[in-house]
Amino acid sequence: MLDDYLGTPTYDIRFYHWIRQFVSTYQIARWLPEYVLSFLAIDKFKKRFDLDQVTRPAMNPEFAGGGPSAPPLTRALGIGACFVVRELVRTGVLKKDLANDHAFVAIGRVRSVLARLGMTDLHGEAASYRQSPQIHRFLLDHLGPDKAHFDRCFDLPFLAIAADPDLQTRFLDCTLPPDNEEGI
Repeated sequence: MLDDYLGTPTYDIRFYHWIRQFVSTYQIARWLPEYVLSFLAIDKFKKRFDLDQVTRPAMNPEFAGGGPSAPPLTRALGIGACFVVRELVRTGVLKKDLANDHAFVAIGRVRSVLARLGMTDLHGEAASYRQSPQIHRFLLDHLGPDKAHFDRCFDLPFLAIAADPDLQTRFLDCTLPPDNEEGI
């Protein structure tokens, strides 16, 4: 199928961006039930955990000796793993507070707002799912456990601020430079 797609004589390859995602899309579709089980197992954790334990089902201690066997999702989802956790918590599917560590999607716009609020250790770095626990700890230190997750909206208020110059002036006393999507 890919040979046919790439072998067609043409001046440009249409939809290349989407086709290059084919392996990730296939992987997620092929092992979706296993990945769902792994994400839902977050509520079974009894202590803080690394998100790799979820995105790599074979490493998930909740499945020791009999859990789902699926390839690691780490590369396929990347920072999107935090998006999945955020939406599972936000919609009430996941209930335990331990998931909050992994529910902040640290894209460039979110990091810019947080940097303006004093969180300088993320500024300038590329987005990573490993930044979510750092963001959560920063917010816990400054807002406490009842407010740090913004009523289960996590990074969404920061996205709203980043998108609106009036909110930036109100909450940051400045306006941020225009969006740079390369900083995702």
